[in-house]
Amino acid sequence: MGINASNSTASSVTVFPLPPSTSYFVTVTNNLGCQAVANASVTVHPKIIPVITGSNPVCVGLTSSLTPSSGGTWVSLNPTIASVSNSGVITALSQGTARFIFTNSTTNCASDTSSALTVLGTTPTSFTGPSVICRWGSNTG
Repeated sequence: MGINASNSTASSVTVFPLPPSTSYFVTVTNNLGCQAVANASVTVHPKIIPVITGSNPVCVGLTSSLTPSSGGTWVSLNPTIASVSNSGVITALSQGTARFIFTNSTTNCASDTSSALTVLGTTPTSFTGPSVICRWGSNTG
């Protein structure tokens, strides 16, 4: 009587070569010693690296920028601090830090999180003194 693979109760899987590669061989071996080998082709897309190319830090109300500036969608991980358009333009909304992720629209691969953008708050200002000033002279109030 021969070995029957359907009586197997355990198996192991070996993948060769180690990633990254474009073609893999997968060997499955059951506890009775039976093996099956399959070949799989895998397309590996490079990961986008998001870079803040504009000012950092930036003040509330001003803008900065990220690359890439096309080919996908941007998301702010702190949308109350800073928003971002799909062209990579950041708008600083409130004081704090924000990070961003880019998703390539062709490959659907998401980038790692960008470095932190620091948004500086505005300093309240006031004017003291007379609201009318005479030219070439002084105004003492």
